Amino acid sequence: MILIAFGCYLSAHFLLYALLLRHRRFIATERGIFLYHFVPAASWATLLAAFSLASSSVSAADVLLVASLHGIYSLSFLELWALADGGYSLAIIDQLAGGRNVPERSALEPLAAMGTAKRRARLADLVRMGLVEERPEGYRLTPSGRTLAGLIWAIAKLSGVPMVA
Repeated sequence: MILIAFGCYLSAHFLLYALLLRHRRFIATERGIFLYHFVPAASWATLLAAFSLASSSVSAADVLLVASLHGIYSLSFLELWALADGGYSLAIIDQLAGGRNVPERSALEPLAAMGTAKRRARLADLVRMGLVEERPEGYRLTPSGRTLAGLIWAIAKLSGVPMVA
């Protein structure tokens, strides 16, 4: 029963985005799309955990299953959203589509400008989230940023991800 309700919810969540929300200013930001996925995921997990503690009709396995499925859905969605946002690879493919030869200099200038704009936007987001602070000598992690970096390092280490300096 829980999986049927959750499947209906995921369908409604996707359709709401696809039909109504995708052109909204707030949802067009990384923060907005992240919250669009995080808040419902946290709500589902909290609600099911409460039901699990209050009755035997919902098990801990149900909570983990729904949280895992929501994670897979959200990560897949967010990855596709980020790719559709336009990155270097899509820009290169677009410029070279149809087998046209593009002189190297003319191809690199717009990509360099795109990279600069993305870097500035990313830094502004990190500053706004309180993870990075701007100093006269450059950018520096805040205590929150160091904590998050430590968590990411720990997850990568536990997962066996090779560390790159």
